[in-house]
Amino acid sequence: MTVSHEPIDQAKATKRAHQQLDWRVAQEFIGLLAELFPRCFTRQNYDPHKPLKIRIATELVSLGIVTPDEVALALSIYTRRLMYQRALASGAPRIGLDGDPAGEVTAEEIAHAKATVAAIEAKQKRRSASAKAVADKRKAARPADRGPPTKPGLSLSDLRAAARARRGSDERRTGGSA
Repeated sequence: MTVSHEPIDQAKATKRAHQQLDWRVAQEFIGLLAELFPRCFTRQNYDPHKPLKIRIATELVSLGIVTPDEVALALSIYTRRLMYQRALASGAPRIGLDGDPAGEVTAEEIAHAKATVAAIEAKQKRRSASAKAVADKRKAARPADRGPPTKPGLSLSDLRAAARARRGSDERRTGGSA
């Protein structure tokens, strides 16, 4: 008796699809927050970030802009960004929705952020090295002199003969005026 692994693969695919959908939805909310509160949020991952005020999610929900689930999803992704973690690690002041300082980052939070930054950068380095290894392997597998692609049995003289024959048939159809 064999056991099919199809349902497990389907479950993984479904979970991945939901995660991608959640990520897209979170990016939309982050974009909305960046438009409404540009002194507090940034849309782009690579732009400088600022540490957010503690309990900023409660403030956003009370304004009626987003639901608790939406803000939780958006902030969980926003605060995991490398640039956000770097801002925490730098010890910059926390910022409220108005862009004004609203608290300090604790020494414990700074230490945790530094460890998170190191882990993210190590992961990026591993991915980069892995991608380079795959590219190098593919490059090594290619023949050195690839030359132009050819069909078996067609030489340059065969192609020229086919072109002459095609031109001859075009002239016959048009009555010799091409």
